[in-house]
Amino acid sequence: MPLKPRVSYLLPGALDWVIDSGETPYLIVYARHEDTIVPIEYVQEDGTIVLNLSGTAIRNLHFDASELSFDSRFSGVSQFIRIPYGAVLGMIGKESGQGIYFPENHPKVEESLDTESADQGEELPDNPTEKEARAGASHLKLVD
Repeated sequence: MPLKPRVSYLLPGALDWVIDSGETPYLIVYARHEDTIVPIEYVQEDGTIVLNLSGTAIRNLHFDASELSFDSRFSGVSQFIRIPYGAVLGMIGKESGQGIYFPENHPKVEESLDTESADQGEELPDNPTEKEARAGASHLKLVD
């Protein structure tokens, strides 16, 4: 039986870690992921949106088995936000940029996995190699 997605377990801890460190928690989301509800007018050209998860920016934060949800205000308008864990690319502290990334959720990584044979028997690394990272040409940086 395969392991459950790690995002649902690590994301609440990463949020606590960033807040306990005195930083502003920013959630990086791939907004084009199916079932994601975010204000589309704030989505960047590459399909990502960065959301402030500080206690003053959101209300009713809820983590469940497959997604997180909360209410937030954009230009003074309250909006419901729903993010499946498969759309979460990372959680960082605004001030330092340090955090945790989920490269397996990046659409370019998913595309490359789809082209590989399923019976190779090799485990994929959690972190892409430098060559793989350059090939993705993402604006995000991997923090060890």
